Amino acid sequence: MSNLVPGQIIPDDEFFNLEATDVSGVTWQSKNIYVKLNGHNHGVVATGHFDLLTHRATGLSATLSSVLSMWFFEPLEVPFIKYVKTEVTSGERKLQRSLSPKFSTFEVGAFNFELQSMERENGTTLLRASSTTDPFPVGIESRIQEALRYVTFSPVSWCVVDKQHGGCREVAVMPKRKMTKGVFEEPLDSNRPDCGVDYWHLFSAYLRHVMSFEDEIRYHPLSAQLLQVITAETRQMHLVGLLVSVAVEGVLNCEFKGLATPPQSFLDSVDSAIKLIGRLKCSHTALAARIKGSLNPMKSVRAADKLKALQEKGVVTTHMVSDWQSLRNTTAHASVHDNEQDIQKLWNRCNTVYTLLNVLVFTAIGYTGKYQDFSSRGWPIKEFQPASS
Repeated sequence: MSNLVPGQIIPDDEFFNLEATDVSGVTWQSKNIYVKLNGHNHGVVATGHFDLLTHRATGLSATLSSVLSMWFFEPLEVPFIKYVKTEVTSGERKLQRSLSPKFSTFEVGAFNFELQSMERENGTTLLRASSTTDPFPVGIESRIQEALRYVTFSPVSWCVVDKQHGGCREVAVMPKRKMTKGVFEEPLDSNRPDCGVDYWHLFSAYLRHVMSFEDEIRYHPLSAQLLQVITAETRQMHLVGLLVSVAVEGVLNCEFKGLATPPQSFLDSVDSAIKLIGRLKCSHTALAARIKGSLNPMKSVRAADKLKALQEKGVVTTHMVSDWQSLRNTTAHASVHDNEQDIQKLWNRCNTVYTLLNVLVFTAIGYTGKYQDFSSRGWPIKEFQPASS
């Protein structure tokens, strides 16, 4: 093993691939394991941690239905809207009867989904997906996890995936990582019985939007913008405000690319102004450069320009845009104060901008239904309808 240089990313040739056969004869593989050597006088022990352990078997009938099963480390905090009746009997005598929510079912395209609340000894929560007609897209388990992370707004992770499609069976095991829920609540309250159906409509709309992104390693661009807000463990309000306001910019850039593009006449006018300034004689050479540097960015579309266009269409409110501008400026330029009154105002702005973020996501994925409005006192449940174009 080479001597690593402080500050240098560990080079690729320091990582190893693992292939091992378990006691039942099944071969497992893992890639990119970093190995550490321990011990000197009494022998050396090599240790390493895998990020993903996989098994792949081929030769199955290609005509079999596509079936996916995902188990999770912890019980998912999601609404189960289908009930199971349980009876305890002794002979012909009924001793106990109970009715409890255990399932949720819905469809996304050609795929049927079912979530089941399991007893802890059987794996906490099980998600199944199946299709009799279509194979699973590449990276479907990652897209499902991204959709679950958004609707729960927490960093949920699966522990085991068992996938059968296209004549092969793939099993993957992932180690558990310590990840805690961030400060923001889920976009729609999972504990409200009247929100259960819309909760899964939101999940379906998000999954449908990201499912075509066939990459097993990277996040979908929308999910990548939301990741830091969902997984952030900080409770410092100025950092939370910076994360959520930057996430708004990221979603605007990746999901509203053609919005508020300046007309060619405006771009020509900016170029003319730059040429005119170039002919001016300034006592300080840096002055002309700074003026020119302030004009060039005008040819690009700012996040504020896109928000203004969405405001004119009725997608977002003036209050949301105003709070986003205030929050973005104060957190990015370190002008946040720490007295109690400022903290309450800051937290209110964070929640308003978080609601703005959700509205942008709803619009991008084509969701219609209930949502929680964190910009209003009491966080009421409201109905989201896409603005007419």
